[in-house]
Amino acid sequence: MSVNSSKIRFSEMLLYPLFLVVVLIAINVWGGAIELPILNDNAQRDFNTAIGVSLLSGYFLLTIRFIHKNLAVNLYAILVIRREHSLIQYYQQKISQRFKKHMVWSATIGFIMPINYMIVEGVISRIDEPEVMVVAITAIPFWFLASLFFIEMFSSNKLLQELDNTADIATTAQINLSRKVLNVGLTTATIVLSGSALMPVFWINQPVHLFDLFIVVLMALALVLLLMWPLFKISLKLRTLSHSLIEENDRKIAALIKVSGKNSKGKQIEQLLTEQEQYLHYLTPGHRMKFLLCVLPLPSAWLCFVLIESILLG
Repeated sequence: MSVNSSKIRFSEMLLYPLFLVVVLIAINVWGGAIELPILNDNAQRDFNTAIGVSLLSGYFLLTIRFIHKNLAVNLYAILVIRREHSLIQYYQQKISQRFKKHMVWSATIGFIMPINYMIVEGVISRIDEPEVMVVAITAIPFWFLASLFFIEMFSSNKLLQELDNTADIATTAQINLSRKVLNVGLTTATIVLSGSALMPVFWINQPVHLFDLFIVVLMALALVLLLMWPLFKISLKLRTLSHSLIEENDRKIAALIKVSGKNSKGKQIEQLLTEQEQYLHYLTPGHRMKFLLCVLPLPSAWLCFVLIESILLG
């Protein structure tokens, strides 16, 4: 990895996910799952599932690539703050080995989940229909990428928490480290949660079934526990570090004022006050904006979904 890693470019990362979406949609059109006009409820369900699975498969692939790229771009900078930049190859190998294991686990889930879903939803009785067979086949890469997406998200956050754990550096360095780790995590979270806006596609002009609701709630809980909760913990740690630094600097300033009022001491006091101002707010404006962007996509998508249902399809 180059020390001066380039910024993440979406144009370079979109190629394979976009290709996957086009291929999956083409297969579903060929198999009859995506067909207009939509004549009945079964056709509507097949249409929604085919579109939703195709779009989310591309999104999962894009997000997995982004998680890896985002971590790779920022890993060296994090290790420099930790004074462990010599360990860059160790961490790269560790990430690579984990990813190979995750691929095997996800492949297993990818083959099991489509069968379970069809049984629970009662679609297994229509397996002899070409469009249902095509949807079932295209669901394999969907569940593979969905499970890999959650595993990689958890693994990435776990590694970031490991990297954020250090007590051997100065308080300012600890704050800089935690801010950097939080920024990496929030950047990933922003991209991850923006994809939740695609979820309502599955229920256009269709009722939300109990199993579907269970899956959505399960995914939401997984996102909160695996993605957002570790970031909130880092935020709380930053607040504690910031308060500690301010109290520590207040004590130093008070001691300097008592010892001497000379100009040399005045410069030290000025430096301490500048440092206090720099770390007064434990979250940067960028952190706050990304937290807001994490919250908006899902409720916004459901609001649009309800409006479409009531106005255009009602």
